[in-house]
Amino acid sequence: RPARILRWLQEAASNIEDEYVLPGSGGVCAGDFYPFLESLTSSEDYDAFLRMMFAEAQRQQQAAAVFAALPQAQEIEVAVPEGMGPGDVVAVEYGGSRYEL
Repeated sequence: RPARILRWLQEAASNIEDEYVLPGSGGVCAGDFYPFLESLTSSEDYDAFLRMMFAEAQRQQQAAAVFAALPQAQEIEVAVPEGMGPGDVVAVEYGGSRYEL
């Protein structure tokens, strides 16, 4: 019975436009819901399940490679604001990110 429901969900999803707002969802569009639905139904089709698992493994490997390529430490000069001293937290923006030093 669950397999029949999942097949029905797949069939229904294929007939809905990406921009369609799902009723009672608080504004979630069908296109935003597809990744969840694909994950939910992929275990019913073993080939689809394998494709999804391999794609996710590849995505994680690529993300790890990007992270490994980033410098692990960056030395910058920061002027300590007047009145601040040892132990005080100083907010610094660098490279589009905010750091508290």
